[in-house]
Amino acid sequence: MTRTILLTLALLAGTAALAQPSLKPPSSSSSDGNGGEVLQRVTIEQYAKVLQDAGYRAEIVRNEKRSYVRTGLSGRRVAVYMYDCNPQGCRSVQYSAIYTKDPKLTIELANDWNTKKRFVKTYIDSDGDLNFEWDVDMDGGVTREFLKQSIFTFESFIGQFDKFVP
Repeated sequence: MTRTILLTLALLAGTAALAQPSLKPPSSSSSDGNGGEVLQRVTIEQYAKVLQDAGYRAEIVRNEKRSYVRTGLSGRRVAVYMYDCNPQGCRSVQYSAIYTKDPKLTIELANDWNTKKRFVKTYIDSDGDLNFEWDVDMDGGVTREFLKQSIFTFESFIGQFDKFVP
């Protein structure tokens, strides 16, 4: 009886092991189930193309420090910096708009915004300009539609900040 129970358990354990799904490392792209390609990493060229497809200008700037995409949103100059990059692409971006030095753009205003708003940070840099930045994490994969919506979201944040400034 004990031998029969042990053989049955061994057989069940072997069958269960065979039924387990195999875990595959993520490929560079897959599908989101709705026909949209899921990109595990995004290249600077892909990001520039998404901007252009959404109707914005996109210029890739390459220099010795880092490469970024220069564009414009809501009448503001915006840079999109790529982070956590390897040769296959990047896993996060930072939208950055610079507001040139202005007496209305104070540390107090930046702190007030940061206290009241959750996602976009502001600060005054060493030149006295106000920096307006938002980080977007793409770890786990994103679609081109997600990237496009992130552009619209940052543009909306700029509009909110412009109304926030006295």
